[in-house]
Amino acid sequence: MREQDRDWAFLDSGVLKAPAYPFLGRELFRDLRGRLSEAHPGKMTIKRLAGFIGRPLSTTHHWFEISEHPHLIAVMVLLERLSPSQRHNFLDAHCREFPSFRHPRFASSGLSTEHLTTRIKRKSGLTLVLGGTDRDRTFLLTAIGHSFSDMDLKHRNVVGIDFHRPKDFVPLEGVFYFDMFKRRHELRRRVDEAWPRILTAKSPLVLLNGLWSALPDTRNEILRLARLKHVIIADNAAPNEKNLTSLGANVCIVKLLNRNQRGGAIRFSCGQK
Repeated sequence: MREQDRDWAFLDSGVLKAPAYPFLGRELFRDLRGRLSEAHPGKMTIKRLAGFIGRPLSTTHHWFEISEHPHLIAVMVLLERLSPSQRHNFLDAHCREFPSFRHPRFASSGLSTEHLTTRIKRKSGLTLVLGGTDRDRTFLLTAIGHSFSDMDLKHRNVVGIDFHRPKDFVPLEGVFYFDMFKRRHELRRRVDEAWPRILTAKSPLVLLNGLWSALPDTRNEILRLARLKHVIIADNAAPNEKNLTSLGANVCIVKLLNRNQRGGAIRFSCGQK
């Protein structure tokens, strides 16, 4: 590669002109790919990266291996003009939280997290995430999904339905996120459209956040699904004893132990019904 190709402000006289940024855009992408490999177990393939960024394989390959990324370079040279603390504050302000069992909010969960990690590997059954705040239940359920993908040898994504906008957390790739404030018949139509894809997905883990209480007429379908896959429900309402009896002993209760303020520690207990 010619040295001139590394710089979009190189003059014919051999004199550099600002911004004279020393890295190619694809070098930044490759560096980020390497760091992602360290942060997440398993090989960081183009297919896996495509899932992370929600782009086709061809686009992802082009961005990581070919494109010069002038917009990315522009962002980098502008960030250079901020102080280190300003740069960090900018990134923190525009990056959502990534829920996983490695997140500091679970630092005090200890054995409960280990128990739940073992539990989510089961191929069928029902797990209920109850108690606490809606925000904390959503954070825990999302952490389960991200942690499962890292633990699964095939790095399969979980599937499911969540009635929360992923405004302040990194969403799960296989989950459908719906606006809870839509009319009930509209929600039901969208759930009906998503349900066949959930049933036929290769992932054994299904996450349902808010569906049980929002659309009670889906409950029989959910319980039937729990006989085929492992279904985890996060909700402020729980199935009754009759519902749980139909599933036998393969039911787990995850109970959030306290109501924390935003960003506080999450503590929970796990037990069989």
